[in-house]
Amino acid sequence: MAAALILPQDRAFFEMSVCGVPLLTRAVCAFGRVVDTVYIVKTSLVPAAYPAELEGELAIRAVRPRVVWLEPGRALPMASGLFVTWLPGVFDHKLAVDLLARSKTEDKVVRCHRPDGGATVLWYVGKERCAELARALAQPGPSLGGFLESAATDEHDPGSRLCEPVEDNAARQRVEQTLFAGTRKPTDTWIARHFDRYVSNWITRQLLPYRITPNQVTLISFGLGIAGALLLLLGTHLAAIVGTALLVLCIIVDGCDGEVARLKYMDTPSGRRLDFILDNVVNALALFTIGAGYYLQSGERFFLYAPLFNATSALACAFPVYFLFYQKDAEPKGSDGPKSFNARLTEAVMGRDFMYGLFFLALFNRVHWFVYLTLGGIGFFFASVVVLLAKRRLDRRSAQAQAARSAASLPIPPLPEPSVFRSRDTGTRGRSGTASEYPPVD
Repeated sequence: MAAALILPQDRAFFEMSVCGVPLLTRAVCAFGRVVDTVYIVKTSLVPAAYPAELEGELAIRAVRPRVVWLEPGRALPMASGLFVTWLPGVFDHKLAVDLLARSKTEDKVVRCHRPDGGATVLWYVGKERCAELARALAQPGPSLGGFLESAATDEHDPGSRLCEPVEDNAARQRVEQTLFAGTRKPTDTWIARHFDRYVSNWITRQLLPYRITPNQVTLISFGLGIAGALLLLLGTHLAAIVGTALLVLCIIVDGCDGEVARLKYMDTPSGRRLDFILDNVVNALALFTIGAGYYLQSGERFFLYAPLFNATSALACAFPVYFLFYQKDAEPKGSDGPKSFNARLTEAVMGRDFMYGLFFLALFNRVHWFVYLTLGGIGFFFASVVVLLAKRRLDRRSAQAQAARSAASLPIPPLPEPSVFRSRDTGTRGRSGTASEYPPVD
C-alpha cells in the first residue's frame, strides 16, 4: 500500500490557510483519501502545538489517515510507493489516484508538472526508488527538492486537476476561486447556477474560518425551513412573505453544507443522508402549512385535506427518490449522456426551486394557490420517480442476464485427453480409470 511523506520546509505550511484549512492539514486530508499512512518530518519549522491541532482537525473527519511524525534523520519506513510533497500548495486527491493508475512500474520518480512551468507540488516515488529517497533524507546536505529534481524520470500533466503552489495571497485567492468553482454540480438548476450558488458561496466564505461542520450548517438550514413553514400557519400576508423568504433562504443555506464539506474534506454518507431527510421534512411541512394557514383564516376544509394529502405524498416520494439518487449503489446524478424528460423533471423538483414560486405568490397574497398546483403535480412526480426506479432495476437485471448469457456462450475448453496405451497381455486399448490402465508386473 502506498504511503505519503510531507517534509514542511516553508512556514507557509502553517501560516497560510486555503478555505479555512492550513496547507499542511489540507495536504494530510487530501492524502487521506488515497493512502492509509502519512509520514510528516518534524522539522524545526513545525510549531510545538501543531501536532495536537492536527489531531483535533482529523478527529472531526470521517476519512482520516494514520499520521506518523518522524524526527529529522530517522529512517523512513518502506512502502510500496510514496507520494511526496515538500512545497506549500494545494492538489486534488484524485490526482494521486491518477498517478497510482498511471504508474505501471515501480522504478520511476514522477512529478506532477504543468507544461507552462511553475513549482512542482506533488511527486510519486516508486517502490524501487524509496530506499534511495530514504538514504537521501538521512544524509545532510542536498535538499529533498534537489534529490527529487535530479531523480525524476517521468512527468505527469495534471490537466484539469488542481495542483498549484501557494506562495502568497494572490496565489491563495486563485486557488480558492478554483476550489469554489468545483463546488458547482452538473445537476444544479438554472436558478441554482445563476443565483443560489453566488449567495451560498458568499455565506460559505464567511463560515470557513470557523470550526463549523457541514451537519451544523444542515441543522441551521433546517431551522430556517421549519421557521418559515410555521409562519405560513398564521395565514396573514406579512407572515406569508416572511415565511416564504425564510424558505428561500433555507434552500440557499442548504447548498452551503455541501460546499463546506467538499472544501474542507468533511463530506460523509451520513451527512448526505441527514441532509436528504431534513430537506424532505421541510418540504412536506411547507406543503401542508401553505394550505392550512389559509384554512385557519377562511375555514374552507379543502385547504386542510388537500395540503395534508400533498404533504403525505411528498413524504411517500422520498422513498423512491432515495433509492434512485441517494442509495449507495445509485448512479451519480451528474452522469453523462442524454436524460429523459422524467429524469430532468425529477432533478428540477429535487432542486426545490418551487420555493421561489411560493415567494412570488406570497407577494400577491396568493400563496394558497400553490395547493392546486401541487395537488396534480405531486402525483405526476411520484409516478415519474417510480418509472425511473423501475427502469433502472429492469436495466440492471437485463445487464446481469446478458452477462450470464455471454458467460454461458463461451466455449468450454476440452478436457485433457486421457492416457491411451496398449495393454501387454490383451493388446486392447486402455483408458485412465479402467482395469487395463496399469501394465502387468513382470
